[in-house]
Amino acid sequence: MIKKSAKFTTVTVAMLFLALILSIAATASADTNVALNKPVTLSGEFGVLRSNSGWETGAILGSPSTINDGIFFPERTQWNSGSIWWDSTVSGSENNSIVIDLQGAYHITGIITQADNNDKYYMEYLHPIANMWIMIGWWPEVDGWGLMTRPDGDQVTQSLVSFDASKFRLTAYPGDGYYAYSEFQAFGTPIPEPATMLLLGLGLMGLAGVRKKIKK
Repeated sequence: MIKKSAKFTTVTVAMLFLALILSIAATASADTNVALNKPVTLSGEFGVLRSNSGWETGAILGSPSTINDGIFFPERTQWNSGSIWWDSTVSGSENNSIVIDLQGAYHITGIITQADNNDKYYMEYLHPIANMWIMIGWWPEVDGWGLMTRPDGDQVTQSLVSFDASKFRLTAYPGDGYYAYSEFQAFGTPIPEPATMLLLGLGLMGLAGVRKKIKK
């Protein structure tokens, strides 16, 4: 009876270890929007227009949190109607930036951005180990008017990438000086922390030990 009980216990432990390993693997394998509702920091002067710009009607500055709330505006929405926008000719708005803190390290596999159509929008990421900003590239101007989604107006297609990041920094340059971001999404998976990797390693070791006991 003792041997049977011991064997039953080892099998139970093995099943628990296996469930743990599968749980970790499943968590790491699902690509999701890792920028969703993460903290956003605006640097510079936003929501102020030059005199007699002609864009006063409908001008509404959105809350910083709307840039990564997972909701796109309808394509061709007026560029400064609810987005995070700025006029680079206004004092204090020359070098504006938007930083999204992922609050952890992630392997990024895809990006989608919605922004004003007739400007270049630059993207950088903070490498979680090197702790330095690295340029991803920029979204070019696109045909259309107002807020347009890149890389595709279907608002689903991702621009495929591959890098590790803990933050994103968004800026804009050449164009008409009127810039706007309305949505930013980054898809990826968490990079396991050392403690998680240690737990996984112990689980594998324990499973191997249990298998030996069962064979005996």
